[in-house]
Amino acid sequence: MLWAEGGKIGRLALLVNAAGLVVTGDLAWVFFVALIRSLHLPATGLPWQILLAALIVAAPITLLVMSVFYLWVYARSGRHPAERGDGVGPAGG
Repeated sequence: MLWAEGGKIGRLALLVNAAGLVVTGDLAWVFFVALIRSLHLPATGLPWQILLAALIVAAPITLLVMSVFYLWVYARSGRHPAERGDGVGPAGG
């Protein structure tokens, strides 16, 4: 529905959903695991810890961003019904 409305919000919704699908999907994790195995980083070094932390928190952060985005869209859509021009409220009749 947001994509059909167009504009910046529609493009942002597409980006947020694509990020959610990629980061939480199985194919992305297969790629990440293959990447980690091919890097041969020492398990105790700082680069390994940063990479591991990024992989661990990628899905929860993406889901948090999706939740906040859709909560913002929901709150924004209900805030000014007269400005939307959908026929609801005093301006619509």
